[in-house]
Amino acid sequence: MSTPFKLDHLAIGVEQWADAYPRFAIELGGRWSHGGSAGEFWPYQLTYRDNMRLEFISPGDGVDGFMRRFIDRNGPGAHHITFKVPLLDRALEEIGGLGISILGGRTNMDFWQEAFLHPKLAGVGTLIQIAQIDEEAMDRMKIGARRPTDFPERLGPQHGVTWIGLSVESLDRAKDLFVGALHGNVVEEGSGWARLSWGPSRGLLLRDASGAPGDSKLWAQAPLPGVAHLMFGPATLSVDDIAGKRADADLLPQDPLTRLPVWMVDHPVISD
Repeated sequence: MSTPFKLDHLAIGVEQWADAYPRFAIELGGRWSHGGSAGEFWPYQLTYRDNMRLEFISPGDGVDGFMRRFIDRNGPGAHHITFKVPLLDRALEEIGGLGISILGGRTNMDFWQEAFLHPKLAGVGTLIQIAQIDEEAMDRMKIGARRPTDFPERLGPQHGVTWIGLSVESLDRAKDLFVGALHGNVVEEGSGWARLSWGPSRGLLLRDASGAPGDSKLWAQAPLPGVAHLMFGPATLSVDDIAGKRADADLLPQDPLTRLPVWMVDHPVISD
């Protein structure tokens, strides 16, 4: 069974699985979903509000695989953003029509077909994964996928991912990709920025060099282009709430083991 267009998850590279537990499981309440060895990389996923997921990938035993090279070159941090599509070939045809080159991926499995968009060629600074999957087959494969023995027993409240902050080279070109080809909906926008949604808790906040939506502090931790931050907060949180001071976003203390800036609004939005 195919899936509609969907922002599925953000993947974060870590040296070892346990590096993400303090911030993303204990503090932010991510619940174990599934994970295991995939050869040269070891992925696992945590779930948050509305079943939005974050993935954490370690090199595992791979001494010369792509994740080992990524960690050695960049250190821990955002690795890719995954979108699920109904038909991979059709999505790639539309993306190719935008002049964005397609990288290789796994296409030899009936239940998982994928391709990647080069961060520089796509103008978003972060690898984009496009995948067509059989959700029912994937769910069957997850049965019995036990969490590791060192996964924390006591977790904090399960918070929600409100959006992924993404700096891009060109807002118009990014909208051609994320709205035109990947069917995101524009729910807020202003000069140099736009907030897109693929459903509850599945949002991208895009900005180019001319925009600083919400507060310029949200964008001070990372250069153009690429993933700038994660925002956790109420499902109804908007950029205008932060800009209008109806919600106070706090930057969580720097976590050197994951290195991704995380902001949080941990109170209800003040009504006008």
